[in-house]
Amino acid sequence: MKKSKIRILSLVILVSVLLAGVPAGYVMASAQDGETVHDGDGQTDGQDGGEESAEEETEYIPESYYLPIESNKIKGWPQGKQIEAEAAAVMDASTGAFLYSKNAEAKEYPASITKIMTALVALENSSLDEEVTYSEIVFNIEFGSSHLGIQPGEKMTMEDALYGLMLESANDIAMGIAEHVAGSVDGFVQMMNDKAAQLGCVNTHFANPHGLFDEQHYTCARDMAIITQAAIANPTFCKITGTVEYTIEKTNKVDENRYLLNHQKMLYDDEFKYDGCLGGKTGFVTESLNTLVTFAQKDDKKLICIILKVNGSGKTFTETADLLDYGFTNFINKDVKNPEANMSRAELMGICSFGKMGMMTDEELKKPAFIVNENTEVTVPAGTDPSAVKRKIEGQQAVYMYENWPVGEDQISLAPAAFNVSLPKASETYLKYQDRVPQTEESEGFIDNAVGTVQSVWNRFWGWIYDNDLLAALIVLILLLVLIPILVIGIVRNHNSQKIRKQRQREKEERIKREEEIDRKSTLEIEAELRAEIEADRLRREEEAARMMEEEKEEKEIEEAEKFIEQREAIEEAGSVNVKDVGQVTAEGGQDEEEEEQV
Repeated sequence: MKKSKIRILSLVILVSVLLAGVPAGYVMASAQDGETVHDGDGQTDGQDGGEESAEEETEYIPESYYLPIESNKIKGWPQGKQIEAEAAAVMDASTGAFLYSKNAEAKEYPASITKIMTALVALENSSLDEEVTYSEIVFNIEFGSSHLGIQPGEKMTMEDALYGLMLESANDIAMGIAEHVAGSVDGFVQMMNDKAAQLGCVNTHFANPHGLFDEQHYTCARDMAIITQAAIANPTFCKITGTVEYTIEKTNKVDENRYLLNHQKMLYDDEFKYDGCLGGKTGFVTESLNTLVTFAQKDDKKLICIILKVNGSGKTFTETADLLDYGFTNFINKDVKNPEANMSRAELMGICSFGKMGMMTDEELKKPAFIVNENTEVTVPAGTDPSAVKRKIEGQQAVYMYENWPVGEDQISLAPAAFNVSLPKASETYLKYQDRVPQTEESEGFIDNAVGTVQSVWNRFWGWIYDNDLLAALIVLILLLVLIPILVIGIVRNHNSQKIRKQRQREKEERIKREEEIDRKSTLEIEAELRAEIEADRLRREEEAARMMEEEKEEKEIEEAEKFIEQREAIEEAGSVNVKDVGQVTAEGGQDEEEEEQV
């Protein structure tokens, strides 16, 4: 009934717009996702012609169609289909194995599939019955983007908010959830980024909780699959995103019900319906084109499919269906035994018999040496021999590989142990019998001989120290005198090396920063900066030349003054002169004095 109301409403809007003279293609593209002016997941769709018009250009094949598929390069791996999406991935949700990988770690803009992480963080940090009170933050979204018309002061439960977030892709609700959970949108975005880092994302950074375009808001197909894997582990998330229709009852600010219809058409639409689809999330902004996350299950296999940057919402559904068919048809899950599962501590240490050593009879040796599952599930091509799966240990993870491609992983760690060792008993036994027991086959137990040898050497070592305590102390002192300078030199070198590395890192960061600044500037801006630098350099050179000329002039005037003083002193030393000469000299002297004063 609700679905029929929505279809009737869409038909009325379509007829009204057609009568007003608006192009039908725009209305069709806008109405596809249940809204009148946008596609329901981001911003106005009219600026790039709408989804419907893009799908009609069947003859055009974008360059993204020819991008390489990494998984097709694996030896013996089923060949995946070429698709138009710029990046895509198919993951087995149980094992984490990527069955299909195209440009999977490339930076892409996610649009509204961002809300999967928003919902996951909200579910982990709130309860469904909490009351969300919206502030004026609901207005801080782009004009014309998807929203539910939330009013400042309006209240609803977190459950209703999450349905509005995931089904209607309401950006105003995303802002309200973020502020409610973290106290601020910035705080919530930091929680999103922390969660991405915790999950092991390699090329993801969130800048907002809704997915509207921001250059610093990006992800990749691999990371979105990992985020979705974590999200669908939450039953509430699966219930919400798998719901086709939902009603938000009237609130304290709105006196009518809000009817929501899921934009993930593979759940219900006759044209795009996919058997086994459990839910997902659509997305669209102009910069990212259409994006889609879908998870589906057939028998015991659950797959996650990620589609990034393809032109046309319908194309996201058809390409997703092709990739899901590829995953369900060509791969199977198998259990691989972990050899450590039943290994005791005694077996790990190589202890085959206990002999007479009381120190090695502890019950702890019989317990498992590792904490690990008996079997690990892996995803491999159908018909694969289990022996083709290899394993490597990375820290506390066992990673299972097929032709160097990860197909499953499991946690593995040493089990804690507390041994009750009785050293005196073992020491007395070996001191008494170590020189008297013949080395026959009956007495060549691995543990007896090994521990006996170690105990004998240990006792001799301490006996020598006891008998030569002064010499031992002197040796220790010499070793300290040798090792301390080496240690100091090592510390100094390490300090210098760290300083050099930090300096290089700063230079590298400065260079990258400068390159980024250059990349952000246009050619005209760069040319203007260069011209300004050249002009400043010219002015600097002219000022320097003028200063040098002034200095040369001052030096010349000083030299002339000094020469005049020397001439005057020579005249005074000459002694007597005739009156005429004196008058002349006096006149000249007066003139010279005037010149000197001028100087």
